[in-house]
Amino acid sequence: MKNLTIHLVSGCLTVNLLILLVACSAPGESTPVPTTESMIHEPDSTSTPLLSSTAAPTSDFVLSPTIIPFSTPTIVPTEDSELVATPTPTITPVPVPPVASGAVVFFAYQDDLWRADLDGHNVQRLTEDGLLNWSWGQEDDAYAWRRVANMRPPHVSPDGRWIAFSENGRNLVLVDMTQPIPARFVTSGNGHMAWSNSSRYLAFGPHSLQLYDVQEDQSTFLATGFGRGILNIIWSPDDRFIAFACCFVPASSETNTGIETGEIQQIEVSTAQVQTVGETTLSVGGGSPPLCWTDTGAVTIATAGQVRNCSHQNHLASLSPDGSQSVFLALASPDDSELSLLAVTQLETGQILWQRDIANIHPDRVAWSPDGQYLLIGGGAYDSPAIWRIKADGSSEPEAIIAEGLLLGLIPQWQVNIR
Repeated sequence: MKNLTIHLVSGCLTVNLLILLVACSAPGESTPVPTTESMIHEPDSTSTPLLSSTAAPTSDFVLSPTIIPFSTPTIVPTEDSELVATPTPTITPVPVPPVASGAVVFFAYQDDLWRADLDGHNVQRLTEDGLLNWSWGQEDDAYAWRRVANMRPPHVSPDGRWIAFSENGRNLVLVDMTQPIPARFVTSGNGHMAWSNSSRYLAFGPHSLQLYDVQEDQSTFLATGFGRGILNIIWSPDDRFIAFACCFVPASSETNTGIETGEIQQIEVSTAQVQTVGETTLSVGGGSPPLCWTDTGAVTIATAGQVRNCSHQNHLASLSPDGSQSVFLALASPDDSELSLLAVTQLETGQILWQRDIANIHPDRVAWSPDGQYLLIGGGAYDSPAIWRIKADGSSEPEAIIAEGLLLGLIPQWQVNIR
């Protein structure tokens, strides 16, 4: 085997790297890459249920989630523009019901959330009535829903019980997948949120940092006074701290460059003590770079190679469960406009273990299955995405498992109410 130079995409730049990408949004619609030969085995329709644009999938049982109301916050935010910190109780683990299902493919279709087994079987609908409100398939702008999906994706708690998302960028919805009776309650918030590693707390913005306790059903203001809002919320691995980006101001007072500078702040959850630990930026076209916790317990701006413990998911790269290998999507050459190569590398040596041209499925996201056996690939037309899988050792061809659906991630464990 030998090292190959792969041209990766990071923001709007093209760089030569042998490892992973910094988290960034999937590229938009562009000139199609010519198809060399079909690499997709047509699935057996009798064994693999696929979604279609005309009929929803059948399932062995229907999940009826409950959307949990948020209680009134215990502390009222001040009108003062200065940062106000409020103590909150020390975090303790929350008891959860037994896990009723293993790892699942988590995806969106027709403005609702769905799940399926790793082989595409047992497709089940998780929400109803277009709860995501993405305007999937809107005729006057076929790509609008993809932009919305990138801005406010759903967030699944680490224990697989809760799903949190914003319907419109101004509210927050919480779905409990273990409850059989559907309801509909919301509170103010936006798409910037993060679950604690214990799955007990949800931190969210926008103009104050709030903490919702799913066990006590109450929310608390940790800090207020962020008139411009907060971004990139991320918990430390031990749940002691929350880091976020805030306090943005124009980079130049003389000219409008479209770039703002801001602060990286860190708050200790048990005491609500806040400190500034770094600087960050915000651009009109590129947003603000993700924040990541390092192995030494510090928070920093994401760099190439960081794909976990970060404030938002890198859809273009994924680590193997044992952390020894990485998979990523890349350009075949600097002149290309679409991702076309799927490559797996050994992290310790940087050696490319195998790589494959999958231009004909137009890939835009990839994820490693929790059992380490498969790679899940999201791709297809930008306004009509689909999901494929391929063996992680490269010994198989890509196999379509979901004919229409946006890959949101692979959930290692999943709690459901099976009736």
